[in-house]
Amino acid sequence: MVDFDDVHALIRQACCVLNPSLYEGWSTTVEETKTIGKPMVLSDLEVHREQDPPATLYFEPKNAAMLAEAMVKAWDLYPAGPNREMEQRAAEKYAGLCPGVRRYLPRSRGVAGRGRRRLSGPNKGKLPSARLR
Repeated sequence: MVDFDDVHALIRQACCVLNPSLYEGWSTTVEETKTIGKPMVLSDLEVHREQDPPATLYFEPKNAAMLAEAMVKAWDLYPAGPNREMEQRAAEKYAGLCPGVRRYLPRSRGVAGRGRRRLSGPNKGKLPSARLR
C-alpha cells in the first residue's frame, strides 16, 4: 500500500495519470486525479466516461497501439510537474469530493521521480529532480 502523501506527490509530478483497465468499478484513481486537476489517459470504458475527467485521452482497452499513441500524445501535450492553475480549479470544483487534498496544495513541491528525455513537446529536455518536499 502506498501512502496517500506519496500518491499525491507522484500524481502532481507526472505529466498525466494512466489507468489502462479492462474492467473498472467506480475508479478511485480517476477521482483522486480529478481532485488534483491532472490530465489522464484512460481505457474507453463507460464508467470512465461517466466519471467525466477533464483533459483525458481515451483508448480502446485491448488496443496496445492506441494506448501507445495516447501515451506519446499525452507526453507531448501535458507538461510534467504541478500546474497550480489546474490544481486550483480542481480544488474549487471538487472541494467536497476529496477534502483532504486541499491540505497539500500550498505546501507540495519537489519531484517524485525521474523522467525520460523527449525531443519534442512541453517536456522537451526535462529530467525532473528526485527530491520530495
